[in-house]
Amino acid sequence: MKILAALTVALIATHAFADPVPFDSPRWKIGAKESRIEEYRGKPSLFLKDGNALLDGASMQDGVVELDVAFHLGQGFSGVMFRMEDGDNYELVYLRQHLSGKPDASQYTPVMHKLWGWQIYTGPRYDARITYPDGEWFHVKLSFAGSRGEVEIGNELLPIPDLKRAVIAGGLGVFAATEGAHFANFEFRPGPVTLRGKEPAAETMPAGVVTTWEVSTPFAETSLAGQTRLPSMPLKWSKLPVESNGIANLARLSGVAPGAETVIARTTLHSDEAATREIAFGYSDRVRVYLNGRLLYAGNDGFAARDYASLGLVGLWESLALPLQKGDNELAFAVSETFGGWAVMAAVAAARSTTADSVPFDSPRWKIDAKEKRVEEYRGKQALFLKDGRAVLDGAALQDGVIEFDVAFRLARGFSGVMFRMENAGDYEEFYLRQHLSGMPDANQYSPVFHGLSGWQIYTGPRYCTPISYPDGEWFHVKLSLAGSRGEVEVGDDVITIPELKRNAVAGGLAVYANIEGARFANFAFHPGPVTFRGKDAAAETMPAGVVTAWEVSTPFAEKSLEGQTRLPSMALRWTTLPVERNGIANLARLAGAAPGRETVIARTKLHADRAVTREMTFGFSDRVRVYLNGRLLYAGNDGYVTRDYRFLGSVGLWDTVALPLRKGENELAFAVSENFGGWAVVARAHAVRPYR
Repeated sequence: MKILAALTVALIATHAFADPVPFDSPRWKIGAKESRIEEYRGKPSLFLKDGNALLDGASMQDGVVELDVAFHLGQGFSGVMFRMEDGDNYELVYLRQHLSGKPDASQYTPVMHKLWGWQIYTGPRYDARITYPDGEWFHVKLSFAGSRGEVEIGNELLPIPDLKRAVIAGGLGVFAATEGAHFANFEFRPGPVTLRGKEPAAETMPAGVVTTWEVSTPFAETSLAGQTRLPSMPLKWSKLPVESNGIANLARLSGVAPGAETVIARTTLHSDEAATREIAFGYSDRVRVYLNGRLLYAGNDGFAARDYASLGLVGLWESLALPLQKGDNELAFAVSETFGGWAVMAAVAAARSTTADSVPFDSPRWKIDAKEKRVEEYRGKQALFLKDGRAVLDGAALQDGVIEFDVAFRLARGFSGVMFRMENAGDYEEFYLRQHLSGMPDANQYSPVFHGLSGWQIYTGPRYCTPISYPDGEWFHVKLSLAGSRGEVEVGDDVITIPELKRNAVAGGLAVYANIEGARFANFAFHPGPVTFRGKDAAAETMPAGVVTAWEVSTPFAEKSLEGQTRLPSMALRWTTLPVERNGIANLARLAGAAPGRETVIARTKLHADRAVTREMTFGFSDRVRVYLNGRLLYAGNDGYVTRDYRFLGSVGLWDTVALPLRKGENELAFAVSENFGGWAVVARAHAVRPYR
């Protein structure tokens, strides 16, 4: 069983000290064409060429790595591997020795299934211009905390705004290829770090790109040779969201092997009529593009494939005219890889009409299910009044674009809003107005909905709620704009940024709804296509230091099976690894919904202690929890909505603390979390610990 979230207790309760490891230590496991320990310019050093040195027993999630490096400015690559899950999966920062002073003198890339991604992660967020001394020592300091990092090379500071792999504890190593390099004075310090640079704005996804692909298992590229139709093959399929730059990194799903170097990435385009539309696309390394099974294009953009200097970087470099049939069309890219980045991206121009689709509320397209509903004249506008229900627009599908409507309500207790990108009745995005909280910090709310469970207790604060004042009983305008993982809402003259939509960016249905007090809606319209945001990009959300970043979560079971017991009973459960949200909270509804007799799951992780010791753990949950250490009950609590007083919201945060009597070795920490509504969640941070692998 692979534990992605693991921690080790430090013997020093306040902070972790540096762990210097000389390169003649037996802890270094070296695999290289050339390696030797030698004196170089006054320092005992390791010379490496065409290989790596991995530090045995090292494991670090957050912290600092420092070392001295020296190399000649011939063609070569040298750097640091960190958060190594294994020899094929890790984060990497490296220096291009021969490109000293060039814009891509250094590079950050994740490595997934042995495949580097430098053709995918390009430009100033990933590369930097650095001038290296020829043959002289210089200092490198790599700091990382959560999903952010930065590198100090001499006096240069290079931010890494978004580390692309899961935030887990992992191994450390150095490497050098081609020219070779010397390394000296290596040390690492696990623990919290303070980054010197400012947090950059979130990366903006290009307008109109396909944001989620269906990707096949790998197969042999030769099976497509000489054919103009896409052959039928017994393939398995997985959904893959694109990166924040709009590119799908296909190596997230699998690696490359002889006879298994090609996958199909496909999506569906809908056209209201037979029409020709333009698509811009990019790929790496080789591609065949099919529309409805027919070959349209084949190309090779691999490294040095077009000329000796071509890098094969992925971008929207190519264009094709797509002869779309009326209805759904399957667009498929068969992408083959050698090295540097297994990738595809595509942006389709107006596969649906970008003119507004205005739908009056007396249209039969509105499917209404509500306790009260009526179409009526209200303050000069033809309106739909809704109370305790929703109106779903039949036949609507919108991924990126604009939704607009007018709304009016009384400032009494009520909730009214819009559902969008609806996959079904229980899975969608929502933005709603709290009618009775006009002018308050939580006057409105963005939340994803998974398996019928909204997450307003999880997604709290100014990234998700904004103080807006509403007029009492008067009409005002709402405009919601969507593009990829970002959204924006204009309520009257106020602009509300949604920095990160939490569900996959897929085309889905639309609806309006109102609960308790009721609300009126008028002038509903939607416009598929590219959008322009008025507000600025918000900085990426920062994960709290030290939180558990991935949990093993069980299938749901009945809460009553735990009643009256002080030990966690044995149950036949299935387990899934769940990474936490960017705020450090695990949204358990991503995996399942709650139902009577199935309202409880166990979220568990491992803690490792070097000796028997007691350490504090801070945690939060929703709605109810029982906390177990090594099967023994430590704590039970109820943080559900209005359980403590009539104004108690039950928002999730690190509010509670419990002492953990850890035994030497591995300890299992388990939270049995039960849910009613508002957010099925857990978050935990163990005090005075450092990551353990």
